[in-house]
Amino acid sequence: MNTTNHKSGEDSNNYKHGYWGTRLYSLWNAMHNRCRNLSILDKNHFHYIGISVCEEWQTFEPFRDWALNNGYKDDLTLDRKDGKKNYEPSNCRWATYSEQLINRRAYGKSMFRGVCKSKAYWLAQYTVEGKSKYIGIFKTELEASLAYDEIMFKTYGLNRKLNFPERFKKWA
Repeated sequence: MNTTNHKSGEDSNNYKHGYWGTRLYSLWNAMHNRCRNLSILDKNHFHYIGISVCEEWQTFEPFRDWALNNGYKDDLTLDRKDGKKNYEPSNCRWATYSEQLINRRAYGKSMFRGVCKSKAYWLAQYTVEGKSKYIGIFKTELEASLAYDEIMFKTYGLNRKLNFPERFKKWA
C-alpha cells in the first residue's frame, strides 16, 4: 500500500491504515475537530465545550477497530449516548440520523408529555425500560403531542398518562 503523502512526498501515518479519505476516517477526524478546534466552539457548538476524545481513540486504528466491531455502516452516525460525557467506547454507538436527533439535548421543553423541541422541530418520544423510543418529528408541538397520545393509547390503552385522554375514552 502506498503510504506517501501526496502533498509533501513524505511518508504519513494518515495513509498507513488505508482509510484516509474514507467516511469512517472523516468521522474520526470530525470527532477530534469538534473537541479541539476552538474556532467551532461558538454559540452553535457550545455543547462540545468540556467534551474530549478518550486516550484510546487518539489514533485512528483503535477507533476503526471499535467501529467495525460495533455495527458501523455508512448510513449511520457516531452518537454519544450521554451528551454530557466524552467520546469513548462505553459512551458511543452507531445510530441513524433520527435516533441521534432524539438523543440531542432538547432546546425547549414542552408543556406536553413525551414532547421536546430540537431546533426547528418538535420531537415525540417515550421511554420503555430506560430506552427512548422515537415516534417522529413534527412541525408543531400539538402535532407531536397528538402523535405521542396515539402511540401510547394503541400500546397501553388508558393505563398510560396521555396529554388528551378524553379523545380516547370512547374507544376504551
